[in-house]
Amino acid sequence: VEFDARYGEKLAQDYLMVNEKKKKLEAELKALKEDIIKYTDEYDVTNLKAERGSITLHKQEFKTFPGVTDSDEEYLKITMLARDAGLDECFKLDQNILYKEFFAKEKLPSELADKLAKYVISKKRYTVRPYYKGR
Repeated sequence: VEFDARYGEKLAQDYLMVNEKKKKLEAELKALKEDIIKYTDEYDVTNLKAERGSITLHKQEFKTFPGVTDSDEEYLKITMLARDAGLDECFKLDQNILYKEFFAKEKLPSELADKLAKYVISKKRYTVRPYYKGR
């Protein structure tokens, strides 16, 4: 292979085409996952069988405080409450630290815990695992 300008252009073109296909496939996969989640919730099943194999859905429910993407306003209020209590380190890592390590383990003063309790939210995390026949 000769590494000249034309070859560099071909590499760039090939990469852009494959990357574009990848993005389309990822979007399609995301839409399928959302449909699988809706279907399995509706029919209360965790396994879907197909000719080529099966898909298993694992659902995990957990409690946490809202992050900035859940609610800007609530995240700001929680941040201010935690900072007023001297818990700034919770927000350097993750708001889940505040919930898991302090709130859930009842390590906060009761007045602060009562203020934070109204912000606790439930979330679900789904994992879709494909299993192929003969592999």
